[in-house]
Amino acid sequence: MESPNQASILCNTVVVSIGAYVLIQMQPILVIAPIARDVLVMIGTITAIGASLVALDLKLILSVLCLIPPVLT
Repeated sequence: MESPNQASILCNTVVVSIGAYVLIQMQPILVIAPIARDVLVMIGTITAIGASLVALDLKLILSVLCLIPPVLT
């Protein structure tokens, strides 16, 4: 398995940092409007669960495809 290159590590670090910065900047809005906070938590939860299910399905599909030889007609 290949290790990640420096550009992808830097890109992921920037994305995480910007996400934290945006949440810090949105803090006054989230304090004033608790519904906005709840919506943000629900969107994040759905996204995390969906991403984990997609990753799980992709691993399963790839493992099945590697075990079953292709059928040539």
